[in-house]
Amino acid sequence: MAGGPKPIVYRRMVLNSKLTVFYTLLFVVPSVAAFAWTGGRTQLSKEDLLKSETAKAKAREKYGPEDEERIKERRAMMQKVLFETKADMRTDWAIKRDEERARKKALQQQQQQQQQQQA
Repeated sequence: MAGGPKPIVYRRMVLNSKLTVFYTLLFVVPSVAAFAWTGGRTQLSKEDLLKSETAKAKAREKYGPEDEERIKERRAMMQKVLFETKADMRTDWAIKRDEERARKKALQQQQQQQQQQQA
């Protein structure tokens, strides 16, 4: 007989082979440790993420230091984009299609009015 341990077989898989133990230690143990370290949380909310030091440092790097004037300027820009922009978001072909439909509808209404006047 061989000098190793007796293999444990479950559904035709050898569970106590060296590869099984190696990959278990490589993938499962760090994942479980990270999950336990975070207390079961796998994601941060958007608010928590934006309040983090890393997000603040990235914002300072990208936009410069935060001062009242810059904050007011950014808020004004967002208000303008979100609430004051009145641009038509349709493409050219959609505008032409809608104009054609309106013309056809107006012609149909004129024809109906003429038929009613004749009757």
